[in-house]
Amino acid sequence: MRRWSRFFPILAATALCLALFPETASAAPSPEGALASLQFQTGGVGHENRRMKPAGYQAKFIFVNTKGEYFADVRVTFHKDGEKRLVQSAGPWLWVKGEPGRYRIEARSSGAAAQRRITLPARRMAIVVFRLK
Repeated sequence: MRRWSRFFPILAATALCLALFPETASAAPSPEGALASLQFQTGGVGHENRRMKPAGYQAKFIFVNTKGEYFADVRVTFHKDGEKRLVQSAGPWLWVKGEPGRYRIEARSSGAAAQRRITLPARRMAIVVFRLK
């Protein structure tokens, strides 16, 4: 019981902060409109993923550096109509499904970045390569 007593002040301080500042404990506001409808699936370059073609997805993003080497763990920010939504892509491929239309996309990983304006098509799948510099 004694070893738990040293954690009590930390727990009490955390509970007090959450009670006094509830907005800091809440999640970021949920996106609305087109960004709320976006769905994602991430994958790597392994044998199973190379054959994977998720049904209904309209875009496949591929993250590479200027030498063509794949990037993993990419932070992808979608912008549309003054809103933004952040997604973490664990692998170098990110499939996107959502409301067709124009989006501005920022991709960042390991200090490198790329930015593109893309159109999510209504029916076919677009393949978009992001060359992070």
